[in-house]
Amino acid sequence: MSTEDEQQSRARFDYAMNTRGWMRFDSAVPESLCDRMRKDIAGHVERCGRLQVAAGIPHAPDGTAHHTLGYGDSLDEFLESGFLDGYVRHFFGGPFILHAFNPVTIPSGGRNYVHRIHKDVKTHAGGFRLLLNMLVMVDPFTIENGANMSLLVST
Repeated sequence: MSTEDEQQSRARFDYAMNTRGWMRFDSAVPESLCDRMRKDIAGHVERCGRLQVAAGIPHAPDGTAHHTLGYGDSLDEFLESGFLDGYVRHFFGGPFILHAFNPVTIPSGGRNYVHRIHKDVKTHAGGFRLLLNMLVMVDPFTIENGANMSLLVST
């Protein structure tokens, strides 16, 4: 990408983030990596589900996985590849700390707490940015398979 293209892209990003609070990037991750991530996510969800049941967590397993990094699989590869890293650094004005990396899978017809309308905690103090959520969809997200609905004006 040329410097001029990069500047225009960053300007579109800034505009979207400042007016809507979100930006969509289509096909940012190669399909071959998405395929491997899908498989590895399923393994992490299964492993975490066993831990949830063993810990006596109500309604477990719930299709979520936590602490999924460091296994040397495609999720580590995704982070090491730095997809959209330039945009994230730009958003924060420099280096950032990854706080959470938690895959979720919901089988067809299944439901869990992520289906309920919720608002991620707003952690924005004026020009000081504390949090950026990124949703990486490794499967096609369609109405037919239970796509995510975002309430774009929620505050």
